[in-house]
Amino acid sequence: MIEKRWMTGAAIACALAFVGIAGSASAAPQPPSRSVADPALPSLDKAFSPTVQRTGANVTLTFTITNTATPTAHEDWSFTDTLPDRLRIASPDGVSTTCPDAVVSTDTVNEVITASGDLGPDQESCEITVDVTSNRIGEYSNGPDNVVTTGLNPPADAATVAFTDTDFGDAPESYQTSTSGHGTSPVMRIGDSRDREAVASPTADASGDDNDSPFFDDEDAFEERQTWRTDQDLTLDVPVQNTSETEDVGTLVGWIDVNRDGDFDDDGEQSSTGMVEPGATSVPLSWPATSDAVPGESFLRLRLYTEAGDTPAPTGPAVGGEIEDHLIDLQVPRIELVKDAGDVADLDGNGVDEGDTIDYTFTVTNTGNVPLTDVAVTDDMLDAAGATVDCPETTLDAGDDTVCTATYTLVQADIDAALLRNSAVATGTPPGGEPVTSPGAGVDVVLNPERSLSISAAGDVRDANTSERTDAGDTIAYVFEVTNTGNATVSGITVVGAPADPVTCDVTTLAPGAATPCTGSYALDQSEIDAGEVTSTVRAAGASPDGTTVESPDEDIQVPLEQVRSLGLDKTASPGPDAQVSAGEQVTYSFAITNTGTVTLTDVQVADEMLENAGEAVLCPSSPLAPGHSISCTAEYTVTTADTENDAELVNTATASAAGPAGASVTSDPDTASVHTLSMDPAPEPTPDTDAEPTPDTDAEPTPDTDAEPTPDTAPDTDAEPESALPATGTRVGLVLLLGAGLALTGAAVRRTARSRRA
Repeated sequence: MIEKRWMTGAAIACALAFVGIAGSASAAPQPPSRSVADPALPSLDKAFSPTVQRTGANVTLTFTITNTATPTAHEDWSFTDTLPDRLRIASPDGVSTTCPDAVVSTDTVNEVITASGDLGPDQESCEITVDVTSNRIGEYSNGPDNVVTTGLNPPADAATVAFTDTDFGDAPESYQTSTSGHGTSPVMRIGDSRDREAVASPTADASGDDNDSPFFDDEDAFEERQTWRTDQDLTLDVPVQNTSETEDVGTLVGWIDVNRDGDFDDDGEQSSTGMVEPGATSVPLSWPATSDAVPGESFLRLRLYTEAGDTPAPTGPAVGGEIEDHLIDLQVPRIELVKDAGDVADLDGNGVDEGDTIDYTFTVTNTGNVPLTDVAVTDDMLDAAGATVDCPETTLDAGDDTVCTATYTLVQADIDAALLRNSAVATGTPPGGEPVTSPGAGVDVVLNPERSLSISAAGDVRDANTSERTDAGDTIAYVFEVTNTGNATVSGITVVGAPADPVTCDVTTLAPGAATPCTGSYALDQSEIDAGEVTSTVRAAGASPDGTTVESPDEDIQVPLEQVRSLGLDKTASPGPDAQVSAGEQVTYSFAITNTGTVTLTDVQVADEMLENAGEAVLCPSSPLAPGHSISCTAEYTVTTADTENDAELVNTATASAAGPAGASVTSDPDTASVHTLSMDPAPEPTPDTDAEPTPDTDAEPTPDTDAEPTPDTAPDTDAEPESALPATGTRVGLVLLLGAGLALTGAAVRRTARSRRA
């Protein structure tokens, strides 16, 4: 904070006397006697801001026109102001006004300011400003005698401004030395002498204006070059003087270019702020330790501010005080590390795996500008593994280096990670300080592990339904063995593509070389029995620790299924075996065909030679015949006369056949059905008798005629009596006719009985 104290006339005079030029500027005149102001006219006042400025810098001269009477309009007022000697108009463009219709002109030859304008009835005041400056030290007064007014009361008091010495630093121009001029103070300074020069003298070693005084070094804060061990806090006791008799207080601030980049703009480069109290002879400034410092020669800038309007900054002008630039050596203890890794040593010749080794090298360099002792390397991975880092040199001068070595043995976790990544740091101790540590240095070793699995598979059919044969509903018990054939751990072991669901593995994480059985059960359906086998393609799958999917080659597994192809045939006839059929009657044959095997059969047919010879077809359903299921086929047969000869038994045999899977056929055992037949011999042909009645139809029911005479037997009979013996012959004929009629009645009764049984 800046505490502002206005410089008194005596102080200014003292300053002017110090440089021997107090009379070179106009002495402050005494206010002249004034006539009584006209209260009806606006008043004119003048003021400088700031009132103290370094030579060559600008000051604002403000003219204020104030309506002091009852608000009325004042038109056509004007004034002409002539600046004191050696005070000049800074620029014709540095003019502004808030007065209505004002016209302002400047004469930079004669240093005259002319203005005219109006003041509205409701306007209390307006202003005109002009920038002025001076290159000569002194106090300048611009009073009533310097102005001629029309329609205005002239100023009651003079406006004064003081221009002081100018001071510059002398660091290289990258630090904006030429534009960071400083006004001086007669009562406050850095060191013993007040520094002042007209122009800046930036140089590479900050010595450009050290001896610009003819008698002494006026940049005299320090006799010796300063040094800062940047790993520690820095405090500089800066010599100052404050001889103010009016309790003026100054502000001292310092900047150090810590990273040596040619400016003071980076964080950590500004010091603490020191207050320069009256009577003070030194002020401490402090900078915190920093890791951003670059070792070598750098620059220190000190600035003392004596005016309240100045804000501390490393560059730019300031009104009062002093500026000094100095060299400073930055002693930076610093250590750097470069870590390298060699190739993996395959000690067992079977590829990169657990137990192989890696050689590491650590190049440690003292990149600071102070010596370091107790140089060492810390590597957490190596420390945890019990490996030692050996350094041949443990003391390093500035710029020296040493190469340290260590050997690391791989563990399975390294192989699983596929990438060996670790970091190390180097440490060293500077004289009288705490150890310094390098940034971490890491190196990645890509291990490229082999990730692979293998699988073997087998299936065993189980008689789940205890049928003692392989059929639908039985199961296949699968056993898979999954082996980790790589050198990285694989987790999440599963079997993909197996018919069994689910497949359960005893272990789901396998270390290299380890194996696990996996099992599952699968229920067979009829389609697989028909196919005669269950085939599938399986593979093992899992994931490596880095998320990479690992799969085995495909494994084909074929489980053969035993097939039974058989048919059962049950042939029956209607009417059945206890009935008798005669020629011309029909027999219905039925064939019950049962699939007694384990596979589905199609194209079921019946082979029956008798029916085939008779041209009769056996009709069967066309639908497939599943195991255990039956179908019925039928055929009709008409009995022939030949079938009934000698009352023969009508016997015929049939077989059933069908097509199994893949076209294989199956035939049943033969089965026979029998039917009894009845033969019908015809009656003898009688001798025609022209006088007799027609012979009755042997197939018709005879109607006995008891009144009719028997038909005479006309056939010759060698044993008969002579024709004259007619009574005897007639008796034999009558017996024959009676026997024929009885046989006819018996045949009709047999036919009725047969039809009744057939029905």
